[in-house]
Amino acid sequence: MTPDGRYVAFVSEANDLVPNDTNKIADVFVRDMQTLVTTLVSVGATSTNPAALVPVSSSESPQISADGRWVAFSSTATNLVTGVRTAGDIYVRDMIAGTTVWASSDMRAKLQSVTGKTNGVCYNLALSADGKFVAYQASLSPLAVSTYSGIILRYGLDAGITDLIHTNAPTSIPTAEETRNLDLTADGILVAFVANANGVGATTTTIQVWDATTGLTTPVASGPANSISTRPVINPAGRYVAFLSSAANLTGNSLQGTWHVYRRDLQTATTALVDANTNNVGSPVPFNTVPSLSADAQFVAFECMDSGLVPNDNNHRQDVFVRDMVAGTNELISVCHPLLASVTPNSFSLFAASPASTDGRFIAFASDADNIVPGDTNGFRDVFLRDLASGTNILVSATPNGVTGNGISTDPTSSGDGRLVAFTSSAANLVAGDANAATDIFVRDLQTETTALASLNYIGSASGNKASYSPTLSTDGHWLLFRSQATDIATGTFTGTENLFLRDLLSGTNFALTTGGVSASAMTSDGRFVTYFGIIPGFTARLYVWDSALSARVFTNTTVGITNVAISRDGNRVAYATATELRLADRAANTNWLVSALAAGSIPLSRFSADGNWLCYSRFVSPWHQTYLYDIQSRTEQLVSHAEGSSDAASGGNSDLPDLSPDGRFISFRTMATNIVTGASGLTRQIVLYDRQTGSNTLVSASRYSGGPADDHSTRASFSADGQTLLIQSWASDLVAGDFNHSGDVLARAIFTAVILPPAAPGQGTWLYWPFVPGNNYSVEFKNSLTDPLWQNLPGSVTNDGIKAWFQDNGPANPQRFYRVNSF
Repeated sequence: MTPDGRYVAFVSEANDLVPNDTNKIADVFVRDMQTLVTTLVSVGATSTNPAALVPVSSSESPQISADGRWVAFSSTATNLVTGVRTAGDIYVRDMIAGTTVWASSDMRAKLQSVTGKTNGVCYNLALSADGKFVAYQASLSPLAVSTYSGIILRYGLDAGITDLIHTNAPTSIPTAEETRNLDLTADGILVAFVANANGVGATTTTIQVWDATTGLTTPVASGPANSISTRPVINPAGRYVAFLSSAANLTGNSLQGTWHVYRRDLQTATTALVDANTNNVGSPVPFNTVPSLSADAQFVAFECMDSGLVPNDNNHRQDVFVRDMVAGTNELISVCHPLLASVTPNSFSLFAASPASTDGRFIAFASDADNIVPGDTNGFRDVFLRDLASGTNILVSATPNGVTGNGISTDPTSSGDGRLVAFTSSAANLVAGDANAATDIFVRDLQTETTALASLNYIGSASGNKASYSPTLSTDGHWLLFRSQATDIATGTFTGTENLFLRDLLSGTNFALTTGGVSASAMTSDGRFVTYFGIIPGFTARLYVWDSALSARVFTNTTVGITNVAISRDGNRVAYATATELRLADRAANTNWLVSALAAGSIPLSRFSADGNWLCYSRFVSPWHQTYLYDIQSRTEQLVSHAEGSSDAASGGNSDLPDLSPDGRFISFRTMATNIVTGASGLTRQIVLYDRQTGSNTLVSASRYSGGPADDHSTRASFSADGQTLLIQSWASDLVAGDFNHSGDVLARAIFTAVILPPAAPGQGTWLYWPFVPGNNYSVEFKNSLTDPLWQNLPGSVTNDGIKAWFQDNGPANPQRFYRVNSF
């Protein structure tokens, strides 16, 4: 771009920016932002293989003079200058005269004088502000074995003379069009470039400045062996050079990371660190950073992810900063618009098994973000509880002092009332005596604000002697199921492999459900029954059902190779899968039957409805996974992931990870299919909701702008125990307003199903319940017959608790009544 912003030089493969652009390769253009006219710069460029299906030539790396008249560029095309048939050269276009100069015309002769060969290519160019000089780099192509050396040249457009500046510059041909390793002063007299400092291997490099008036070279940055200095930028007057370096001895600052930006004063021979944070410590920058200097070099622009350069930089992303080298301060340039601050956390969040309270009000989740609660400075993933009614977050993985722990906390699972949250953590300061240096299971009581270690040894004196993880908490907070590699969680002899344990949180007793390994397990929501496939003393791996009330196994099945299990809420029915079959056992009826054959690659992940009469699962039906609903009473299978407009045509993409609402009406699943809902592209996974009553699928991960698929993938969904809330894990930014974190979020969606409760006693009114949407108002209308011409308004007030809304109809009793809830 020219300094006044009028002209912009750029590269494009588009063929409709100017008339008659038919060469089918990338070209260089200039856009006049005042007249809004685009002009082709790489006029005449022709591919070296016009018949190729994929372009094999291009024009790249444009540089424009301050007045916009001259544009220099590199090109692997031919025919840019009449009679020039070589590829890989530098050209300068005069935009006023409409002529092109072959700037690298003497390159091959210069290269031959150094290497004895002429098979060279040019790249890494820079144009002086007055357009009179272009400096560039040339290398042999292909490079000689173990040689990473090229030459630096400068071409003068007035005299047509090429100067040989340096003969041992590091090469970077694989990404030639992206290389920015030299710069010129405004008058083209000084050239800053990168040179090899230790042979031709490019393992140690320095920054140097060549002076055309004297022909001498001045060193700018010389670090120790195996240090790299690169990306030089020189200010117009030639006094200052900014550059990138891995050398750790250029200034006296403490440094973090490998790469840092520096500014060298050639007049005083001093070097200053640019990326200094508020404590004057160097902040790491990416290797591809190219600094930018103001004309007087007082200000240096650069990019960095460090949050310590300025206060309140909490996005954990690369930002652009400007350093005032006189004041020694940084300014955040890539600041968000004041009306577009992100409401989502500044990093990845996720949920695990049973994360929601029964009514969906409280959601337990883990997050890498540090701005969910104040004072989160531990730099680790933490566990939180979200109160959807109050809109507040509570730190769960807290120390006795109420601050974040000193390790990673994850896998949260909530009790039905949201009071207790169990989770996995490697932190050693959540409770006293946790000295096993491994992950443990903890239970946080949010009412008493206390944390208990659950994965204790059987004596109760310390944490287990190895890692414990994957907790699941019963809805009443009585039972905790988890896995552990520890051998002292319960009495017995253990193999040291992963085993399954059940803890009675009321009595503080641990039960070893396996001793020789476990591969699959599931627990009823009340913790009464646990089904699992594992090894106990004296037996090979088998399928069991454990009854917590009896502290005994009440069911055994000798099927081998079970990979997935599910259990009905009453513990009577067990679904289990092997590599080839999905089967179902009814303990009361003492029956066992095949639900479906499974093809290779199937991962059923099945779930029962609350009454145990419905089972959802996915299985592989070539060429895709499909989701199904099984009617246990009739023993029939129904395709859920069907094509739109059909009940039996399978979806055209993977549809899996289903979850079933407790009433068996809704099935959520993720899909890549393009034919389940209108507008699906198949580029990202979306969440779809199937309604058994209507037999239809609805897109849940719908963009709030278009109603079509969201702009990024959603990976899973899970129902709350009452089925009124669906949790979604998604990376999409257009599902809710203010989502600018570009990361995974946990979202809650109300499943709008109304519940009508009849009067509790004669003379009392009927109650209506439905999910409450914050910000909405409601009115209730009725008809006593669907043939009535009008809906009539019901007097009374709608009440809500932030999660559900309810209304009581105190009107006269009628044999039947139909209700309509209006939201506005």
